[in-house]
Amino acid sequence: MLAQGRGERPTAQDLAQWLNGDDCPPDAVDAVCERLSPLLGYEIQPPLKLCDGVITAGDTAVSIGDLWDVYRSAVDTGEDVRWPLAPLVNAWQQRPRPVEPNRRLTDRVIPARLAMANTATNQRLLFSPAAHAEYGPDGKQLVMPGFSNADTPSPALPLALYDLGAGPTISPGRGAPLALRMFVESVLSVPMQERERGQPVAMSVSLREFLKWLYPTRTPSPAEYWPRLMAAVEALDSWDARVPLYDPQTKRSELRRVVSVGGIPRGPGALDESVRIIVDLPPGSGNGPQVSDNLRLWGVKSAPAYRLLINLAYQWHNPGVTKIPIGKGKARRWVQVDDPERYPVIKDDDLVFLTFPTMSSRAERRKPGEAWGYVRQLENAGELRVANGKILPPIRGEESNRDRR
Repeated sequence: MLAQGRGERPTAQDLAQWLNGDDCPPDAVDAVCERLSPLLGYEIQPPLKLCDGVITAGDTAVSIGDLWDVYRSAVDTGEDVRWPLAPLVNAWQQRPRPVEPNRRLTDRVIPARLAMANTATNQRLLFSPAAHAEYGPDGKQLVMPGFSNADTPSPALPLALYDLGAGPTISPGRGAPLALRMFVESVLSVPMQERERGQPVAMSVSLREFLKWLYPTRTPSPAEYWPRLMAAVEALDSWDARVPLYDPQTKRSELRRVVSVGGIPRGPGALDESVRIIVDLPPGSGNGPQVSDNLRLWGVKSAPAYRLLINLAYQWHNPGVTKIPIGKGKARRWVQVDDPERYPVIKDDDLVFLTFPTMSSRAERRKPGEAWGYVRQLENAGELRVANGKILPPIRGEESNRDRR
């Protein structure tokens, strides 16, 4: 009676523990209430509880057996109803699997879709379906999911993420928003072997370790970090943080919550308590661009430099052109090409778009000279190379690519 879908089926005890605990997503509970209301003839609202086979909502209580009888009767009379517990079962079947986070600070790789090169001119990266943007007469962004010209530099993340929780603009001298850095660090922490499963994963890190993601050079006081982290967590729960994804098999688009962060501990001993992070990457997410070993530091120093490092990492990641395979069989690996001829020239307008992607129109974006200023800053720090108007990745392994702080 519990499940009609595919996959492992939960017992009533499994489902009760899932629903009554902290892991059941609110969207699933809302969907159950939406189906229960017309079936029972009155409005059902969350929260829901399940105990000994009986579902309760406020003063309403109904056993699963009786609910099944009502459902079958409605189906037999031709009513357009759906089994109300199906969303709960589906959520249970897709529950996050606990994994240990990747804690390496070097050679970190941000995920990309394995099917990134569908055609020569249409690449789908994990974040690129919302990256290709045009601007209408009113200055608002028009997102075109699934259409991204590979020859045109474009931001790697949906535009709303760049300023998530920070208002419409960011001062050039300030770091990137905490919500954006939470998002990026959470995705980077998913172990490589878990990225292609298409199932959400749950990671637990101490608050002390979590703060190091966002404040790598110091440990802030609770009075400073707690309200800011909670605001960032709230921003990650917003619709602006959802990533538009297109499934070529079902031909459906969705707005997926890729990163969810649990409550931030507070009080005595909070630094040793756990922060729970759920990352739900789409199926086929695998190896993507390698990001700077010092990305956390740049996130604190400069929002434009941080954005530029992420966006350039995707520009440099072009399998078969700027990334080539070396070796055969199990020894086969992909390496970054150093030859400048393999890389395109980035025009001033495109560089401005990569550095300041959320400006409302090209006319309002900052001058190319300012964008090139951040390029020179990153070049002096060994994060990139400039040759004949081209912006190239650093030569991996050289002293120029080490931390120069």
